[in-house]
Amino acid sequence: MFKILPFLSLALITTLNTFSQVLPVEELKDNYIFENRGLLDDGITYVKDVNNKLDKFVGIWNGTFEGIDYKVKIDKYTKQNEDSNIRHDKLIMRYEMSTGSSIILSTIQLPNSNVLVNKGYYLNNDTSYMFIYLGEQRRCGQKGYIFVSLSNTNTMNFLYTRSGHALDGRLCPRPAEDVLPNGKRIILNKR
Repeated sequence: MFKILPFLSLALITTLNTFSQVLPVEELKDNYIFENRGLLDDGITYVKDVNNKLDKFVGIWNGTFEGIDYKVKIDKYTKQNEDSNIRHDKLIMRYEMSTGSSIILSTIQLPNSNVLVNKGYYLNNDTSYMFIYLGEQRRCGQKGYIFVSLSNTNTMNFLYTRSGHALDGRLCPRPAEDVLPNGKRIILNKR
């Protein structure tokens, strides 16, 4: 009986692994996003930060650009996709823009579910990550991507690139102005 137990345990573990596969976050971009392959097709149920690649981005980052102070707060969270039941470790970004004691815009206190909180898209390489950005006037083109890249453990480059355009000429006679500086690199330091 005791000789059979190790074989049964091994068979059970093997069976469970065929139904539940983990993909490291660093393999998502090359193997799935750019290949346009489905995670479920390969049995992937969890895109996990098994090697702690996202941890170096987590924290509060500060910088100043053209007289505006930027405070960027990045956290790690696990998103559960309700449609496919895939779990995904991602980063989420909130920010605050201010001049002196006057706050221009802040998403710091907003819940994860708010569209103004920047959702992580993918880890580009060991030192850069891409977020999806939606502004208050996203229907009028205030949307795009935020790229962050680490120069070292305490310095990060922040770059917003606009990708949106007005969807409806009646709703938006002209595209909304960007809140974040488009195409300008902001250097942030970890607090």
